[in-house]
Amino acid sequence: MNIIELLQTIATDFEECGIVYCVVGGQALSLHNYIRATNDIDLLVSRDTFDRIEECLVGRGYIFRPGNRKGLYAILKDARYPIDVIVEGETKGTYILPNPKGIRVRYARIWWVNLAKLIELKLHAGRRQDLVDVYNLIIENELPVEFARFLDYGKGQYRRIWASRSN
Repeated sequence: MNIIELLQTIATDFEECGIVYCVVGGQALSLHNYIRATNDIDLLVSRDTFDRIEECLVGRGYIFRPGNRKGLYAILKDARYPIDVIVEGETKGTYILPNPKGIRVRYARIWWVNLAKLIELKLHAGRRQDLVDVYNLIIENELPVEFARFLDYGKGQYRRIWASRSN
């Protein structure tokens, strides 16, 4: 099973349970022209539908990772695929995670985070790999410095990374 087939299976399961989600993190990079290896699937889920994960999916091909209500394994074809769930409204410092419904685009029967919000999430996380991801998204999408106007968070940081691309 390739990653798109896996994500389509998970998307179908989430949608059948009425869970509002979008793919974020490393897997979402591929939709936006930058591919890098990652070992998990990150999903942003609406606060209103988060509890449906346990009600509808756990025990039906999904299990919680030990000690982690926001960490799942999808068990498909005798393999375990780690899923990290982040929930709308959670705060990361001063950044409040948005409702996935307002920041997503549909492609290949999967809801993905849009490019501007993916860049915001990466800038906010601020880890070295996340900042490298933003740099590569700028390069691979030939984004102009003016793309910063689409960001609600991290405009200055985006401009600094953009400026570094020619160094």
